[in-house]
Amino acid sequence: MYDFQRLNKEQAAICLCVSQMEKTISLVQKAFNLSDGDTVPIYPPLTDSKFHQYLDGNGEVIRPMEFRKTVFHGGIEPTLRKVVWKHLLNVYPCGLTAKERIAYMKQKGLEYQHLKSIWKDMLATGAVSDEVKYIVNMVRKDVLRTDRTHAFYAGPDDNANVVSLFNILITYALNHPSVSYCQGMSDLASPILVTMKDEAHAYVCFCALMHRLKPNFSTDGEAMTLKFQHLTELLEYYDPEFFEYLKERGADDILFCYRWLLLELKREFAFDDALHMLEVLWSSIPANPPQHGLPLWEVQFNPQTQHLHSRTNPFSKVRTLRKHNSFSAVSTNSHLPSDHKTLQRACKSEDISDIVESSINLSQGNDSTTSSSISLDAPMQPSTTGNIPTIPEDNVAYKQRAPYKLPPPNELGGGNPFMLYICLTILLQHRNTLLRSHMDYNEIAMYFDKLVRKHNVHQVLHQARTIFKEYLHSGDYDRSWLCDPRV
Repeated sequence: MYDFQRLNKEQAAICLCVSQMEKTISLVQKAFNLSDGDTVPIYPPLTDSKFHQYLDGNGEVIRPMEFRKTVFHGGIEPTLRKVVWKHLLNVYPCGLTAKERIAYMKQKGLEYQHLKSIWKDMLATGAVSDEVKYIVNMVRKDVLRTDRTHAFYAGPDDNANVVSLFNILITYALNHPSVSYCQGMSDLASPILVTMKDEAHAYVCFCALMHRLKPNFSTDGEAMTLKFQHLTELLEYYDPEFFEYLKERGADDILFCYRWLLLELKREFAFDDALHMLEVLWSSIPANPPQHGLPLWEVQFNPQTQHLHSRTNPFSKVRTLRKHNSFSAVSTNSHLPSDHKTLQRACKSEDISDIVESSINLSQGNDSTTSSSISLDAPMQPSTTGNIPTIPEDNVAYKQRAPYKLPPPNELGGGNPFMLYICLTILLQHRNTLLRSHMDYNEIAMYFDKLVRKHNVHQVLHQARTIFKEYLHSGDYDRSWLCDPRV
C-alpha cells in the first residue's frame, strides 16, 4: 500500500525545488538583461569622512560590518586605499587605536628591513646556493614583465619600484619555504605596492594576503581543485544549458579559468579597475585579524642552515584532478582536435610546465593578450589515453551534493564565495556569444584569453552582487556574511 502522505511530501519538495530553480533562473536573466550601453548603478566609494564614522575617538574600528559593507557596495576613494587596505587584508590585530596602528606598522617595517638585509648581505658576498640562485632568477624574470605598462613600473629595469617588488618577493620566498615563490605571486604583490608606495608596508600587506592565498600555490592542487569544482557546481546550477554545451565540447573542466582563480581575477580587468574589484572582493570576506600580530616569516631564513626547494605551479596536478570529472566526455567528444600527437604532447608533464609559464608570462607586459601560442588559459585538450587517478573518498571537492544545493559561503570557493560569483558572471555574460558561435574547447579558451583587462568592472560587479545576494538569502547562513540582505 502506498504511503500517500510521504509521497505528497516528496512531490511538494520537488515542486519547491523546481519553483526555487525557476525563481533563480528568472533572477539571473533579470540581472544579466543589460546591454553594453545600459547604465549600472554605482554606489559612492568610502571616503575619509565616512571611514571615520566607523571609528571611535581613539581611532579603533567599532563598526566593522558596516565598514566592510560600504566597501563592498562602492569600493574606496583611491587616496584612502593605503589606509583602508590594511584593514581589509587583516594586517592589524583587533582593538588597536590609531596611534597603536602607527607603532605596529613601524615595528613591522623594522622586522622587514632585518629580513631583507640577511639575504641582501648574502648576495653581496656571493655566497649563494643553487636553490637561492634559482629563486632569485625566477623572481627577477617575473618582476621584469609584471605591469610594466603602468606608470609606476615604467622605464628602465632598474626602476626603484621594480626593485622594490623584487625585494618583497625574494624576502617572502626565502622566509616562507613551504610555498617559496611561484609564478603569479608577482601579480598579487604588484597592486599592493602600487597602492602602498612603501616597500615595507607592501611586504606586510602581501604577507597578510598570502596567509589566505598560500593554499592556491600548494603543489597538491587541492585548494585550486576545490575552487574549480565549486565554480562548476555554480555554472550547472544557474545555467544548465550552458553547462551542457561546455560538457559536449569537453570543456566542463573549465581549466581556461585557471588564471582567474589563481590570481583572484586581478588580470581580467584594467589595472585601476582591478584595484576596485580587489577591494570589493576582500570586503566580502568576514574579517580574520591576527590574534597576536601578523607573522612576517614562516621560518626565518638562515643562509647557513636552510635548504630551499623550488616550487612549481600546481596547474599540472589540478589539471589531472579536473580531468577525472570530464574524462568520459572528452573521450567521446566529436569537437576535439584531431591531431592525436598534438594532444599527447600537450599532456606531457614537461609541456605542462611550459604551458603554465607561457600563460603567467603571456599578458604581464602587455595591455592586450595574443593567442598565438598555447597558454594556461587556452590549454590543449588531453589525450584520451593514460591512467586516471583515483580520487580519495574523503575529498570534499568530489562529494555528491543534493540537487540544487550549493555549498555554504564558508565552504564555497574555499571561503571566498563572491570571487566565484564574479567568475560565474563573466562566464554568463558571454554565454550567448559562445553558444551562437559553436566554439570548441580551444576557441572558448582563446576567446576569454583575448578579454584580458577588457571586462567592464562595474557591470560585472553589479551583476555578481545581484545573484550573490540571492544565494545568501536562499540559505540559513551565518550573518557574518555582511552582504546578506538580512544584516
